[in-house]
Amino acid sequence: MAEVGAMLTSAVLEMVGKQVGSTISGQIKLQWDFTDDLKDMKMTLESVEAFLKDAERRSVTEKSVRLWLRRLKNAMYDISDMINGFEADTTHNKSKIFSNLSISAKKKTAKDMRRMRGELKKITKQHRDFSFASENSSNIQKEDSSDRKTSPKVEETAIVGRIQEKREILACLSEKIFDTRFHYPCDVWHGRYWQDDLSTVFDLDKIETSIITQLSKRAPNMIDLDIVPPNLNIIIVLDDLWENDGFKLDNLKLKLKIGNGAKVIILVTTRDKSIATRFSNVEPYKLEPLTNDMCWKIIKQKSAFEGRYDREWLEHIGKDIARKCGGVALAAQSLGYILHSKRADEWESVRDSNIWNESTSEDTSSPHHMLASLKLSYLRMKPCLKMCFGYCAIFPKGQRIVKDDLIHQWICLDFIETSKIYSPKQLGEIYVDELLGMSFLQHSKWFAGVHQENVTLFTMHDLVHDLASSVMVDEILVSSKQDNNGERYALLSDSTKPLHSFTKFPAKLRALCFVDCAKTELHYDAFSGAKYLRVLDLSQCFVQKLPDSISQLRQLRYLSAPGIQDTMIPDCITKLSKLVYLNLHGSERLRSLPVSIGEMDSLMHLDLSGCSGIQRVPQSFGKLKLSYLDLSNCSRLKDVSEFLGNLTKLQYLNLSYCQYVEKLGYLGSLTELRYFLFSSSCSPGLSQTDVLGPSTKLEYLNLSTEFTDIKIKRLPEAMGCFIKLKYLNLSGWQKLKELPRSWGNLQNLMHLDLSECRMINGVPEALSRLSKLQYLNLSYCSSDCLENQSLLRDSEKKSPLRGLKEAVANLTELQNLYLSGCLDTLIYEEVEADVVCQNFLAYVCSLSNLEELDLSDNECLTTLPESIGDLRKLHTLILRGCYHLSQLPKVLLKNDNLKQLNISGCHNLDKSTVPESDSSLILLPRFAVQALDGGSGSNLVLLHNVNSATYLDISKLENVVTVEEAQSVRLKEKKMISTLTLEWTTDARRFVEDQDLLGELEPPRDLEWFSLEGYNSVAFPPWLMNIAPHHFSKLSRIDLVGLPKCTYLPPLGQLPLLNYLFLAEMNGITKIDGEFCGGAGAFPSLKDLYIFNMESLEEWQTKYSCSEGGGVSEFMFPILTKLEIRYCPKLRLKPCPSNRLVDLEIESSDNVISSCPIGACASTSSSVSVKRMVVKSCKLPLHQWRMLRQLAPQSSLVIESCSDVGSSSPEIAQALSSLKKLILRGNDDMTELPNWMGQLTCLEILVMSTRCLELKASQGVTRRLTSLTSLTLHKCECMVSLPEWLGDLPSLRFLSIRECPNLNNLQGIMDERLTSLKTLSLEYCESISVLPESLGELTSLNQLDITCCTNIKSLPESIHKLTKLFRLIVRKCPELKKWCESEENKTKFSNVLSKRVYSYH
Repeated sequence: MAEVGAMLTSAVLEMVGKQVGSTISGQIKLQWDFTDDLKDMKMTLESVEAFLKDAERRSVTEKSVRLWLRRLKNAMYDISDMINGFEADTTHNKSKIFSNLSISAKKKTAKDMRRMRGELKKITKQHRDFSFASENSSNIQKEDSSDRKTSPKVEETAIVGRIQEKREILACLSEKIFDTRFHYPCDVWHGRYWQDDLSTVFDLDKIETSIITQLSKRAPNMIDLDIVPPNLNIIIVLDDLWENDGFKLDNLKLKLKIGNGAKVIILVTTRDKSIATRFSNVEPYKLEPLTNDMCWKIIKQKSAFEGRYDREWLEHIGKDIARKCGGVALAAQSLGYILHSKRADEWESVRDSNIWNESTSEDTSSPHHMLASLKLSYLRMKPCLKMCFGYCAIFPKGQRIVKDDLIHQWICLDFIETSKIYSPKQLGEIYVDELLGMSFLQHSKWFAGVHQENVTLFTMHDLVHDLASSVMVDEILVSSKQDNNGERYALLSDSTKPLHSFTKFPAKLRALCFVDCAKTELHYDAFSGAKYLRVLDLSQCFVQKLPDSISQLRQLRYLSAPGIQDTMIPDCITKLSKLVYLNLHGSERLRSLPVSIGEMDSLMHLDLSGCSGIQRVPQSFGKLKLSYLDLSNCSRLKDVSEFLGNLTKLQYLNLSYCQYVEKLGYLGSLTELRYFLFSSSCSPGLSQTDVLGPSTKLEYLNLSTEFTDIKIKRLPEAMGCFIKLKYLNLSGWQKLKELPRSWGNLQNLMHLDLSECRMINGVPEALSRLSKLQYLNLSYCSSDCLENQSLLRDSEKKSPLRGLKEAVANLTELQNLYLSGCLDTLIYEEVEADVVCQNFLAYVCSLSNLEELDLSDNECLTTLPESIGDLRKLHTLILRGCYHLSQLPKVLLKNDNLKQLNISGCHNLDKSTVPESDSSLILLPRFAVQALDGGSGSNLVLLHNVNSATYLDISKLENVVTVEEAQSVRLKEKKMISTLTLEWTTDARRFVEDQDLLGELEPPRDLEWFSLEGYNSVAFPPWLMNIAPHHFSKLSRIDLVGLPKCTYLPPLGQLPLLNYLFLAEMNGITKIDGEFCGGAGAFPSLKDLYIFNMESLEEWQTKYSCSEGGGVSEFMFPILTKLEIRYCPKLRLKPCPSNRLVDLEIESSDNVISSCPIGACASTSSSVSVKRMVVKSCKLPLHQWRMLRQLAPQSSLVIESCSDVGSSSPEIAQALSSLKKLILRGNDDMTELPNWMGQLTCLEILVMSTRCLELKASQGVTRRLTSLTSLTLHKCECMVSLPEWLGDLPSLRFLSIRECPNLNNLQGIMDERLTSLKTLSLEYCESISVLPESLGELTSLNQLDITCCTNIKSLPESIHKLTKLFRLIVRKCPELKKWCESEENKTKFSNVLSKRVYSYH
């Protein structure tokens, strides 16, 4: 297909001719005057141009013509390079004194000029030998793009035909299923080229893996195809097979030759008849191409044929063209587009083109014939559009192409023609529309509409990419190319080598792009010698430092170098006087820009987003002539107002998340501004809203904020001057009360977001004239207005959203409607609230274009109307938090278009009315990844349209088959998600390395809670390893669970709001040190830390060096208040945690409790802080528990299930001496109270739980517990009688005995020694049947609580002595209840059983 490359010559000649003309007119300055030479050269080019059209036509069939055109094209490039060289010398020498060096340079230049003129004359002279037909240039069709229509708005070509074929294939399958055990019942070969994902690799291993994966669902123990279980019916589909190697399929056949009654059927689809014949053991079924009538129907649709006055004359021509399409829809579609608005003679020209004669194949459905039809579309393009289309081949197959970047590269390569009407950027947009209309570009399936801030992405069909590659066959250099012929554009996959290792002619390169080089460092000579380079794309490279050799690229116009790791870029970059586009996005370590950056006169596009280290820009910055400036997430940037007003040519300005921007000043001088983003940059207290003035060109305005105390209550009336405004976002303006009267002027508005504008009034009236709206978000709008009506009379109260029904009904173009919490406001003070709600929903259901509907958090919503089935385009329905919703209408069960249904929090919903999740419908918030049949992919791609979920739990990620599936989700851009869980199943088989998959699942920046479970890689992806404060500024909780192979933790310390961290089951981690912090000032907000089941963790360095010299150290978690460590047997802390720690729990981690060395944590008021400490399952003797010295005065200690708590030491005794509360639970080896308890003179509360039959204590211990006021005996399961030492506690005021099932005797506690006891509680002590008479001796008792002691039938006679008793509570004791409520006893014990004292529950 190399002959297509010759067709590029006219495009190159036009481009170079324009450059020569600019030089002659003086637009390009040269040091020496070669005007006469250039004029002569231009005349020669013009004379050749008259013959080019015929030459390109003949190049299809004549090799000699192709060679001549190629020589001419190369000469054009050389002329362009020569002029660039002249210009570079002029720029370089303009400040130098004339010298012998300049004379020598002039001689060289003159020599080059003579050589090029001679070469050009030699080439042009040869055209006479070909006898090309001369065409007067005035007869050559010159189409002004200003008159060219963009893609016609016609309905997309429908799927036509194939009904009979479908029936016959199914019949063939049905017949063969009952015929054989191993069969190829139906090989289908066809020519369907429209919107298929073409596969060119027959990967036997992948096929085998896919089959095993599917079969394992039926036979879980199957790991190999050799052990397929008997009696299993298997159908295998090998779709779109291109591989022509029968040996590989023979191997697969051998694997599938199985017995024992198993039946295997293989269905193959292919475009190659020879493949079908070779692989089939029955007659292949040929899927015929589309009929000529079907192709003609497509052409008519794309060419707007029915609207033409001459359609009768054109019909027979069009049908002839349709016959030449070979039954291929893509060919018909692209040809239909180029015929749109063409004259009749042009239709004839297409029909009679020699291109149709190019293919030697008689099969019109063959790929070669299909490419011939696409070439015809290419041939009809204008020369400039040919260059633009061909250049797209520099992007790898399948790669998504960013529209704005593509257009900028076209401009920088001089592919865009000149126009007196349109700017180069606008012409680039027109070119894109033309390529879209021809289907040479397609919107990526992840393309976002007008309401999204996302970039626009394109893809190319594989066969269209093949055409572009054939156009550029001798123009593009790739790493694997062996023969180097001086290509002009390069796509390299290795950035570690110097450029001269790939090409002998680096100076000829005009564009250099690297791909898949993010893991290797850029070589310092990676672009050395490319002195005429215009486009340099390093976006997929790891750039530690931008080489100084960048200054040698004097012709460079486009430089994309995001993520530079250095603190500065070389000053010499300012010598790139032609640089138009500079992208330094995400270079967070960058601290400053070159002082002389203002001297870059050509710079128009500057992206510094995410350069969070820059605090100020140089004074010269205001001299730039920028049209595009992105400073978003420059979180430390200050003094913005000093330079913004001078950038009068700005069309795009992004200041989002520039937190130090306090005052912008008046920006009325920015009269060209069209896009202004100021999201979450408004500081609290900002009251100025008219900073832009009456800008009439503004199309996009984002003022959304996350600050809750913005004082602005009104918007300026000047806002009504934004008559071209299409996008407006005011979300979060909670104090805004009203919209300007001029609001009705915004009739072009397509996107409006008023969510969280809680105080706003007049919304229905404001919507009445906005008939073009496609996106409307009123979530929680006007919800706080209801509070202001509390003082009004009932007759004056009304909903601030009254009238919304009529307003919404007029928004017939609406595609996205968000009404979270809105219906509850709508029905305020309505008598028939349910009727009002249902009537409103009926109006909503009349919006036939609605695609996404959010009704979440509406308490009033109980049902949905059946008319919701009228929303045929509805693909997303969000009902989250509608907990009164009882059922869904039956019509939803039949809605095949519904792709996403969110019913989280709908607790009362009848689940039988909910559609089942399948391969097309997903139920949120929990999403389980499932591999698709055949193992070709997974259902993860369904999440790419999920944009409104706030909570998302993705499990079974091991079923993802390719990283491209994760890329398609674009998780990072789903801004609504606040809680995200990513989970792999432990030990499950993977298709994709976890690290690669997680790398493509980067969460959105506003995430608040992130959980990662089951991750099985050693390392983490870059987004998790390079976290900066602005990356996840709201993230407050992280859970990392079940990461067995990770050997180090990601540096999470720079997350500003992280307050909760849970780490568990990470057995590869041996140490936690300063690397975890990611820099100084780590973990500024962390309060809760949990470390569980880290069996290999040996050391935690609680302090880390926070200075470069290492002289200054600080605590890793400076405000940590709660720490839990469980099952970390090897862990030691060095030194003890900070003195902010309040709550400490240690379980089965003996080294932790003993890890603080003697003297490391002196028990002083400044170093101890723990108010509550829990120690569980410790096998060390108590005297080794050095961590106890961290207990603060008046603290609490829990000792549970520990082996040896009897021993002590002076230091430990001292640490426990001021203990206020002690809980001893499950220490079953402890048969008596330890002696060290006698030193707890400050102990007030004691809780004990034991299985010992009897718990003893020496009098020397209990009598010294003089401060003990509360004692609880809980779950003393073996205890029969109470301890004798209870009477030694004279200060005891509260005694609780709970869940002691064998306790049957209370005698011994009811005596005169417990004179201070005020509360006695008996709960679940079922063996107690009688209360002793000595109960009456507790004369201070004022509360008696008896619960679930079912055998107690009465109170003792001495109960009347309890004269201070004011509360007697009996619960679930039926016999005692009878006794207490008998009239006799109520009279006899009136002081105790009166209503004032007694109660039963």
